[in-house]
This record gives sequence, C-alpha cells and structure tokens, in this order.
Amino acid sequence: VRHEVFRDISSVIGATSFLFLEKKFCEAMGKRVLRHPLNPLAYNEPVRPASQKLFLLLWLAAGTASCRAQDNYEIQVFQKTFFCLLVVVAGIAPARAQDNYEIQVYPGDTVDARSTMIELHSNYTVEGEKKVVDGLEPTDGAVHETIEITQGFTDWFETGFYIFTSIHHGNGWEWVGDHIRPRVRAPESWHWPVGVSLSNEIGYQRGKFSPDTWTWEIRPIVDKKLGRWYWSFNPTFDASLHGENSGRGAEFSPNFKVSYDFFRSNGAGYRKVVSGGLEYYGAFGPVGDFDPLREQQQQFFPAIDVDVSPKWEINFGVGVGATRSTDHLIVKAIIGRRFSWKRDRAVPAGD
Repeated sequence: VRHEVFRDISSVIGATSFLFLEKKFCEAMGKRVLRHPLNPLAYNEPVRPASQKLFLLLWLAAGTASCRAQDNYEIQVFQKTFFCLLVVVAGIAPARAQDNYEIQVYPGDTVDARSTMIELHSNYTVEGEKKVVDGLEPTDGAVHETIEITQGFTDWFETGFYIFTSIHHGNGWEWVGDHIRPRVRAPESWHWPVGVSLSNEIGYQRGKFSPDTWTWEIRPIVDKKLGRWYWSFNPTFDASLHGENSGRGAEFSPNFKVSYDFFRSNGAGYRKVVSGGLEYYGAFGPVGDFDPLREQQQQFFPAIDVDVSPKWEINFGVGVGATRSTDHLIVKAIIGRRFSWKRDRAVPAGD
C-alpha cells in the first residue's frame, strides 16, 4: 500500500513537473515545438548548438541509467525524477548566483531517512560592494545568516528549506527570502564508483537583495573519497523565473572542492578528522556565450573541515574574489547538527 500511494503521488508530481519543464524548454528555445518529447534532436527547426549538445548529453546520461533500472521500482522513480530535473537545465533562463548566503560545495550523500540536519551558514563580507547598484543593497560589511533545515525521507531522497537573512549597518536584521531544495542521489546499493546526486532549488528573494526575485538552481553533484583525499564537483546551472535576467540563456556556475585529511584520531570509537583544502565558486555567464572574465564571478576559499562526531558538521573558510564583479574578501562558517528520529526496536525480555 505504501508503494502504491508513493507511486501515485510521484506520478502526479512527475507529470506536472514534466509538462511545466517542457513548456519552459520550448519557450526558451524560441517556442520551437518538439515532435517527440523524449528526443532532443526532433525539432521542427535547428536549435542553438551549445544548448542542443548539453541537452543531448544529459538526456543520454539519464536514458542510459534508466535502462539499468527496469526491475526496481524505487530506482525507476529516481531515474524519472532525475530526468525531469535535467530537462530544465537545457531550456529555462538563468539568474545570477545567489550572493553569498550559502557558500558550500555539496557532497554527494544525502541526509539519512528519518533524520534532520540543521545548519547555520554565517558569512561576513570584509570587502565588497560599497554602493547601491541598480537598487541592490551594498555587500561591504554585511553579515549573512542562513538557516538550513534538511529532512531525509529515504536513503536517496531529502528536502531542504532555507531562510536567508542579512544584517547591515543602518538597516538592522532583515529577511531576504526563502528557498526549498529537494535532492535525489544514486543509492549506495548501486555501487557506483563515485557519489552522484542532483539538487533542485527554487525560491524567492526580495528585490532589494537580488535582481531576480524568483530563481531556480539545478546542481548536479559528483564526489569521491580516495584515502585521505576528497573532491567534489558541482556543475551548477542558475535560472531566473522572474526578474532582470529572465530573458538570458542558461548560466553556468561551477563549484569545486578538494581537501586532504591532515589529522585523524580514533578516540571514543569514532575517527575524528581535521581536513584542509580549497573551494572554488564561479559564475561564468550564459551557456555558449560566457561573460568577459572581468564580469564573471570567481572566488577561491581556503577552507577547513572539522569532523568531531557523526552528529556535527563544521566548516570554516576565507574567500578571495579574483574579478571586479566578485566581493573581494569574505569569511564564512558552517555549523550543522544532525538529529535522528529512528526508534530502536525493543529487545524482548529474556533475550
């Protein structure tokens, strides 16, 4: 019964999402109509080469994976969700990256089922934009506090919710906006050589803080742990649903992290780890027509991760902007706490 209810709900959500995404895709491609909804090459007239190649690669990846999942219902649901989210990457319009409210390169894993992760993202812009530009608040001296609450539902699905706030001299503590972020991943039972997941974030931010009030972010995630080394790559696509950039092409904003475990301790039955490395955050501009380098956003964060307990997540970093369009100096911190709602089975008397 549980699977039947889940199937019905997911079918409705999947069908609605696909119709909406297909509509947005066709609008972004100049209202060209697909002869077959699952064939990216079946257009009545040619499309932009960059967008066509990107969509084709994503389509092939989703299709190949789905061919391996014919006999597993949950995997099929994952593949359908994965495909529907990928469709939008090639078609809807972009937005500028969310400015320094959540500075994090995502790992491939998700929050465990029946568990909740609460995180506080704190960022202070030491040196940034000092003037009001096009109605947007200056970032210099601003403190951004973001609360992220993530609930795990299965071993491959979670949903996060964000509350963005900003503290700036003369303005006090202000609410910026809210986002919701469902994420799916390839379960460990698939035994893939790398961790793979897909984040889909949509939300609202006030016009005084962002030129785009409604935005959509598609974030594929690939990561790998190799001994003491760890790396994660997030080839992110940002989209504007309403605002100044709603007419531009898909914007590519890659994030990358590499770190090394400098210290390991096996105290109290848990391996405590302190690792250090480099995080990179970029915003190149529209796919197929990147902005000039001086107009791109390029940030480099030397960062430290402190793993003292499976319940805690701690990250610190100092970021340097490499272009004139990027805030020049930012200090960030992430403090997270996991809570498990799983109940231990009672042990029968006499056992």
